[in-house]
Order: sequence, then C-alpha cells, then structure tokens
Amino acid sequence: MGNIDKELQKKIKEKVFPGTISNHHLHRIPALQITFSEMQKFGKYYCEQILENSKALAKALTERGFKVLGKENGFSKSHQVVVDVYDQGSGDYVAKTLEKANIILNKNIIPQDNIDAKNPRGLRIGVQEMTRYGMKETEMEKIAGFIKDIVVDKRSPEEAKIDVADFRKNFQELKYCF
Repeated sequence: MGNIDKELQKKIKEKVFPGTISNHHLHRIPALQITFSEMQKFGKYYCEQILENSKALAKALTERGFKVLGKENGFSKSHQVVVDVYDQGSGDYVAKTLEKANIILNKNIIPQDNIDAKNPRGLRIGVQEMTRYGMKETEMEKIAGFIKDIVVDKRSPEEAKIDVADFRKNFQELKYCF
C-alpha cells in the first residue's frame, strides 16, 4: 500500500500478525473493496467537506462563547473540534447533558487538564458522520446553536431532543458512496 523500506515492512507485519489478524477472513474482502472504491471515487470531496465542517463548527461554537482549542491555527485540520467546557461544568457533565438531547460527542482530556480522565475539561466533537449524511457548514451552525441552547442557555435537553430529532430527520441518506 505504500513505498516503504523492508525494515519498516517487517515491523508492521510483526505488529499486525498475529496480534491484529490471525487469518485472511474472506468475508471482509468485499467490504474492503467497496470501501476502497468509494474512497477512490468520493474520498477527496468527503475529506474536503469534513475539513470545512470541522472549521465551521469550531467557528460557530467560538462565536457562541465556547473556548475552542486551536483558534490560532485555524481551529482544525482534521475531522474533530476540541472544546474546553470547564466553565460550563466539565467535559463529562456537558457530554452527558448533550447526550440526553441526542447530541453524541465525548469528554476528552485537553492540555489544560490535571489528567482526570473521568472528569476532564474538554469535549471532542467529530464531524465525519454528520458529513457522511450530507450536512455542510450551514448545518454546523445549527448544531452549534443546539449546543449553546442546552449548555449555556440551560434549555432542557429533553425539550431540545425534539428539535434535534426534527433537524436530523432531514439527513438520513448516506453521501459520498455508491
């Protein structure tokens, strides 16, 4: 899959077999073929939209008063946004509160933490799944609005859940695929 020297190939093989894979599992080959074919055809556009969505979500959260990490570097160069939510009650509290509204993300340790993995300061928000369902920058603005309504404005997650579900029902079809 790459142009790497024999010594690195040997190290990779030692890590992969037998620890990760023990035989060739023929049933996986068709799924891998489809995945590789989809990424070959749509991957560039999918990745570009992921990056645009990640930056748009980070910017929208910042505009709503959240402390998004990486602002000085353009917020994100990947599929994720990292937010310091210590002022809103911790990553664990915010993640659990948003989950009640069907907004799924996860708590995450960030550089400012004292390494309390059970109750970190941060959140990690990935955008790749919602991008795969066709969401773009406009929808990232809406998602940031839901997060602010619940976390900052203290809207009931159970009440917001209805609006989140109504919003999400417009995005049911997978994109960037055959």
